[in-house]
Amino acid sequence: MDPLNKIPAKNKNITWKLICKEALAITAQDQEAKVIVFNEIGSVILESVDGKNSVGSIIEKIVDDYEVEHEKARSEVTDFLHELSKENLIYFQD
Repeated sequence: MDPLNKIPAKNKNITWKLICKEALAITAQDQEAKVIVFNEIGSVILESVDGKNSVGSIIEKIVDDYEVEHEKARSEVTDFLHELSKENLIYFQD
């Protein structure tokens, strides 16, 4: 499958909040809570990670909203989503 057609979704075992345009992920592991705060662009990407939008459509949103070159947006968004996936914050639906 083309990576741009993959559909990312948030891990439902994590609490997600949006406060003042900043996304927060609150995780609990081994009775220890961890809060991760994302910057503005990370928050915009995470708002689009809803189990419906493809990676390609998220990239297009960043290109349109931030007037960044497509290749740069593609690289940054795919790297960011890959890192979130490695940390089990998101997953890619089949």
